[in-house]
Amino acid sequence: MKQADRAREAGQYQKAIELYDQAIALNPNVAEAQWGRCYSLNSVQQPDDAIAACNKALTINPNYPEALWSKGAALEQKQQNPIDALKLYQRATALKPNFAEAWNNQGVVLLKLGRPTEAFDALDRATKLKPSFANAWSNKGAALWSLGRYEEAIVSLDKAHQLKPDDQDIINLRQQVQEKLRR
Repeated sequence: MKQADRAREAGQYQKAIELYDQAIALNPNVAEAQWGRCYSLNSVQQPDDAIAACNKALTINPNYPEALWSKGAALEQKQQNPIDALKLYQRATALKPNFAEAWNNQGVVLLKLGRPTEAFDALDRATKLKPSFANAWSNKGAALWSLGRYEEAIVSLDKAHQLKPDDQDIINLRQQVQEKLRR
């Protein structure tokens, strides 16, 4: 399973899936292998298979924060009910309060649901837990923009841009916020 984890961490998701499948064939009751497979399937845009793998991980360990988070991400990929994804992220952060990625996803869903104040709180938590998390800084900037706090949004987006200087989404969002400031 260590090889599968290394492949996943290196972004070699198809290889990771094959290696997780091998590990699961030897022992299907390892929640970590099921979750690694779920994460990798999410990364190659196979949300139905990812949900099935996360469900297996959660059958083995119902309180597995990473599996809850990954299942929420798969539900979002399928564009299913965002409330279901939000509940999974909330469970994940309740079980693992320092889970920056789950706080980030929670913030994104809250923003989509038109709840920018709650989104900001979740995203602020994500950036405090993991200051090098560019996507959380960008999403925090979007939440601040939704709240009309444009100068703070620029600061957050500048931080995201420092961390990911070639990310066109960050650059575009920053330009949109700057246009609001000019008006």
